[in-house]
Amino acid sequence: MLGPVALAALFAVVRLGLETADVPADDAYPALYAALAADGFDAGQDAIAVFPAWSLRAWVDAPVRPISSDVLSEDDLLRYRRVYLVVEPDPSDEHERFVAQRGPGELVHEGGRLRLVRYALSGPRVVYDFREHLQDAVIEIQDRSGETQVVCTDVIALGVHCDGRKEWQRLTREWRLVTENGREVMWAHPPKKPERLVVKYPGAGAQTLSVGWGFTRTGSEKKDAPVHFTVRVGDEVVLDESVPRAFRFRQKTVRAAQPGPVTFEIWAEQSNARAHFTFDAYALGDEDRP
Repeated sequence: MLGPVALAALFAVVRLGLETADVPADDAYPALYAALAADGFDAGQDAIAVFPAWSLRAWVDAPVRPISSDVLSEDDLLRYRRVYLVVEPDPSDEHERFVAQRGPGELVHEGGRLRLVRYALSGPRVVYDFREHLQDAVIEIQDRSGETQVVCTDVIALGVHCDGRKEWQRLTREWRLVTENGREVMWAHPPKKPERLVVKYPGAGAQTLSVGWGFTRTGSEKKDAPVHFTVRVGDEVVLDESVPRAFRFRQKTVRAAQPGPVTFEIWAEQSNARAHFTFDAYALGDEDRP
């Protein structure tokens, strides 16, 4: 009869064997990359998401960077023509939610404990991506009355810094942990109360917007007052949110009565300490993609 120590050792060996059976071998990935290429994967139009979301070890030095998949079912994915799922044997509840929402997809490749599944995406065309057009933005810090205090014109590597302010007072395109695996967003830390960060896109001419917003993990852990986030199309307020300090990146589609220039406003309702706020947005056309 095995004693407690021997039983524990046996259990550890069995568990290791089961885990190994679920983990794809490193040599499984070249065949998967080849299948992607053969299927016409285009990094400019297509995306890759990995399930389970935490299994990114093999993608650190990969030729493409996966998008975050931990809340993929909540993403409208309208930036992309197709999304490819790389699915391991134990993919996660989020994968099940995605499949329930969009169906099983089309199997492109299977081997080495990996499945590559393609989804052709439909929906409105993205006609203007605010994240891609930071150079078009007029960025200011205004006081409560709307008077401009600072015009942000200091061009830096990832965007624009607000002249004469601390380094965190900027609008930049960055990969941030706003979900468990992170995603690319616009960093938009609010200034101290009562000032507000105002980001204007005078030439956008948008009517329907897909807008995402939320805090980084560090920002969500600061138990402080909410940050206010307002979006206007012309003079019409299409989104007005008091955003609590929580680790959740939300996304919503909004539509104005008429197309017009787009303005984003961010301000702290009380303290702005560690208010690591981010947002993302793109304008949608009235016609679906071909």
